[in-house]
Parts: sequence; structure tokens; C-alpha cells
Amino acid sequence: MMPLQGKGCFAIMSTLKSVIICLAFCFAGLWGNALQAQENNVFFVSGVEVDVTAASARDARNIALTNGQREAFSQLYRKVVAEEDWAYEPTLANDQLAPLVQGFDVHNERSSDTRYIATLDVSFNADRTREILGGLGVSYAETRTKETLILPLLSLAGTDILWGSQNIWLDAWKAYPTGASLIHYVLPKNDLKDQRLLSPRHLLALRPDRISAHLSSYELEDVIIAHANVRRAGLTGTTSLNVKTYRGAAMVPLFEIFVSQQNGESLDDLLKRTVDRIDSTLSEAWKAKVLIQYGSQDHMSAVVQVRDFEAWRAIIQSLDNIAQIRSLNIESLAFEEARLSFDYYGGLEQLRVALGEQGLFLLTRPDNGYEIATEPTGVRQAQVEEQSGVRTPTETVNERPVLEQKPDGAVKLLIERN
Repeated sequence: MMPLQGKGCFAIMSTLKSVIICLAFCFAGLWGNALQAQENNVFFVSGVEVDVTAASARDARNIALTNGQREAFSQLYRKVVAEEDWAYEPTLANDQLAPLVQGFDVHNERSSDTRYIATLDVSFNADRTREILGGLGVSYAETRTKETLILPLLSLAGTDILWGSQNIWLDAWKAYPTGASLIHYVLPKNDLKDQRLLSPRHLLALRPDRISAHLSSYELEDVIIAHANVRRAGLTGTTSLNVKTYRGAAMVPLFEIFVSQQNGESLDDLLKRTVDRIDSTLSEAWKAKVLIQYGSQDHMSAVVQVRDFEAWRAIIQSLDNIAQIRSLNIESLAFEEARLSFDYYGGLEQLRVALGEQGLFLLTRPDNGYEIATEPTGVRQAQVEEQSGVRTPTETVNERPVLEQKPDGAVKLLIERN
């Protein structure tokens, strides 16, 4: 058995001895950089603003950091827990909060003799946070969606705006702390390439070919279009937004919301509040698919087809990105396939969804076992080819990881090509 421990070392257990093999490709970034890891970490909250005045700058800073961490936990709770359970959010004392915080970063610090202003990014300890949520008896989500492009289309004073500095609707999305969401938004670059590929006319005319081409330029598969129509009441001068949302290149309608300007509220704040409403609606729909209960843990053993070195590396990295998977082990590694085992939180369907967000499929084999594949056909397609004697022609070089045991008991990983 080869448990995957740490960041990039395969610990290979045998009856004779334990041998640690640190693979060369680990140094090429198998596990991704720290930033990507934080983006995939649902227990990470960014962009918490603090502003505290106290007797001294030191006191103000200490109070601000504690308040900021408490606000970060509140944001985390609402991020991962269904809205119907928000009323159960705990009020944590300082000695309860401190053990939950794994670390934090401080940005944009400003201070005077009595005032402290900053922005915090806070990372919470996953296991201790789960224990808190489990003690409350609430279900929670640990899976973010796959990367999803967001296209904010603005209709203002008879003009439809998608790109350029005049799209204040796009600016509102850029200012929104998207890292605090379970929806993994990707914001458009708003550059000349965007303008060449897609225009407001293409969206309004429902041109899936142009939307698909634009998606391909970002190497993404999913898109959400948020069309905001700004309306101003003639007598009161109050501004309101009518926003229609769509999903995918086919622009399948999702939902429609109306948001009216509050007394003293600026247009920028109205747009920000509307973004929050849209994100909340999308997030709650997503949570309904992926909520798990603390302590609901199961075990899985699955086969992975080892086509080539890069595919193998990508699958392992994708599995490592799934927060609800624990204790990932390599049970065996042969010429054409490997067998993995792991523990996971939640039910089988939640696991399927989590794998799907990483571009993986959980398939049932003829022997009622499981296979993790990068395509939905997986082993069944291979079996059809085997039975028919027809193989899909390919000119690519096949690479297979092979374990070789030396006379002294050491284990070496080789890459065999044919």
C-alpha cells in the first residue's frame, strides 16, 4: 500500500520496510502552488476589512485582528452552511476562536496613534472547524464548483455594455470577494481579445457559437451570464436593477431578481448588494447538492487507468484538491492501471459531484467495483474495443509507471515507454 502523505511524497509500505519515494515531478508542481491550494480551500476567507479606534495603535491592532478573525469565521459559516441553518451560528469566545485559526495574512495596513485599518485573509483549521459544525448538528459544504466564467452584461440608458471602463456592473463583480464563495468565479480580462470574440449583440441574440468560442479562449467549460438592466423612476429618482441570469453557451435561464435602491445608498453599493444576492442564490442551489454531515465517513477503493505520465499526475492532483477526500493510498500499481483507496466525507452522490467538479467521473465496473476516469466512457469503452479487436489508432507515446524492487529492498519508480 502506498499512502500519499505530505505534499508530494509517496510513502510505500511493504511487509519488509517502509520506503519513501520522492518523485522528481513533485518539484515540477504536482500539488500546485500555495495560492491555488488556498483558492481550493473552503476553510479560507479573504478580504475581511477591519477599522478599529482604541486608546493606542497597539490596542487598536489587537482588537482589529480579533474582530477580523471573528468576522472571517462568520463569513465562513455562512459560506459553507445552508441559509436555513444560519440562525445556529455560534458566538465564539476568544479562547474558542483562537484554536480555529490556522493562520492569517494582513494587507493594506494603515495606522495612527489610536486607529488601525487593514484587510485580513484568514485560514481556519479544517478538522477543528468540522468539529464545531458537527457539534451544532448542521450540515456543511466542502466542495467548490469548477471554475466558472462570469459575464456581467449591463443595459443602461438604452446602451448595452459588456466591455470597457463604462461597465460598472463588471467593476462590481471585480470588487466582490469571490474567494468567499463556493462558486469558483473566473472574471473576464476585459481586453481586446474579449472584445473581438464576444459582443453584447452576441449575448442578446443568443449566439451559442460565439459564447463557446469565448469560453474556449479561457479553457473553461461553464459560464454564467448576469444581465443587469438599470431603471430609474421618474418621480422619485430611485434606481432599481432587474437582473436575469443564464447558464452555459446555450444561455439556459436560471433566475431573475429585482433590487431597489435604499435610502442614501449609492449606485456602487446597490450593484455590490445585487452581486451578493446573485452569489447567495447560486451558492444555496449548489449547497443543496453537496452538503455533508459531520461524521458521515465512508471508504472507497477504485481503479484508475494509467494511460500516460501526465494523465496520472493530473488525476492525483485533482483528487488532492477535493477537501472531503482523506487518507489517499495507492494499493497497487501495474502496467495499465492503478488501484487507489481513500476515506471520504458525505455520501456517494456528493463524492460524484466533487469528482465531477475536478473533471473526473466515478464509474461502476462490470465486477461492481469502481473506476475513476477522465471520460464518462472509461473502462466500458476499453472493454468494447477489446472484445471487438478494434483499437483507436494513436501516434502518442504510451508511458507507464513501473515499480522495480532492487536486491537491497529499495524501491525505484521507472517510466516505461513503448
